[in-house]
Amino acid sequence: EYMQMNLVNSLGETAERLIQSHPEAKDDIQEKCTELNTAWSSLVGRADQRKEKLSNSHDLQRFLSDFRSWQKMSVVFPLLFNPTWFCLQEHRTEIDARAGTFQAFEQFGQHLLARGHYASPEIQQKLEALDQERADLEKAWVQRRMMLDQCLELQLFNRDCEQAENWMAAREAFLASDDKGDSLDSVEALIKKHEDFDKAINEEKIAALQSFADQLIGAGHYAKPDITNRRNEVLDRWRRLKAQMIEKRSKLGESQTLQQFSRDVDEIEAWISEKLQTATDESYKDPTNIQQQETDEAYEKLQFVYSAGQFFGSFICWEKSQKLKEANKQQNFNTGIKDFDFWLSEVRGSVQQDWAHLGTCHETKGSLWFFPGGSPSCF
Repeated sequence: EYMQMNLVNSLGETAERLIQSHPEAKDDIQEKCTELNTAWSSLVGRADQRKEKLSNSHDLQRFLSDFRSWQKMSVVFPLLFNPTWFCLQEHRTEIDARAGTFQAFEQFGQHLLARGHYASPEIQQKLEALDQERADLEKAWVQRRMMLDQCLELQLFNRDCEQAENWMAAREAFLASDDKGDSLDSVEALIKKHEDFDKAINEEKIAALQSFADQLIGAGHYAKPDITNRRNEVLDRWRRLKAQMIEKRSKLGESQTLQQFSRDVDEIEAWISEKLQTATDESYKDPTNIQQQETDEAYEKLQFVYSAGQFFGSFICWEKSQKLKEANKQQNFNTGIKDFDFWLSEVRGSVQQDWAHLGTCHETKGSLWFFPGGSPSCF
């Protein structure tokens, strides 16, 4: 264009020289110059129009190319959303990083509209479509985020349920055992183990699990039916376990009372045997050798055994009335009661015989041996 402009200018200078050298042809020369300038102006005008049109077409193609890129991203991104926190955050980062590009694209479109671009209707349509697709992309990300949150909440709930179920399974195995201990120490060890089980989990943890499940259900979690079923299963199992633990603790308490009583009786029997041996020794014929302290000690020990026997007898009567209500355990319970009564009768007989023997020995030695409140035969 610059060369063409120089050529036109050169022709103008030549025309001026021709007019000076050929004045008679001035009009013709000027007419030709006018035609040349008009043609050049027309050419330059059409060239400018063509240039502007090409520029507009280039801008339109740029706009459409950016539009297709954004459209592709808004369609593909929801399909690529991975339900993991890390991938979701990556997508969020990429969306935010493209926010500036989208803004520049939108400003470019508005600039074309302001210039009165020949494809303004199409540009306006693309801008509106892209706005909608971008809103849909944001919505898809939020929905996937909500889904991920619900997945995380479900995993936390399942973890809590598994912990509670594992704890209950260990306790159920302990409660299923019929071991009530064969000595006072073994019974106390079982009671200690039972108390340690109680400390491992409490009502608050089960209540928290139930509250968490109710919260998920109330929020419309996508796994609402499964959460409801598992919550009910855990709570039902927990109620059954509590009843079994109470029953087990009661049985261990009974066994502890029985073993304690048995130990006390054994100690009394050993003490009586020792005193009988002392009473029958020739070196203790003098009544003064039997100290009043020993007399008081004998009374206290026998009074304790007597009171323990009365208490345990009353306890057994009460226990018998309770157990008789359970038809499926009646026979086993009655058999146990009979065995215990038989054993208690033997102990009572042995104590009475030892006491009578000891009393006879003391009377023979002339000592004052008495049992306040009645004879030990009241056993």
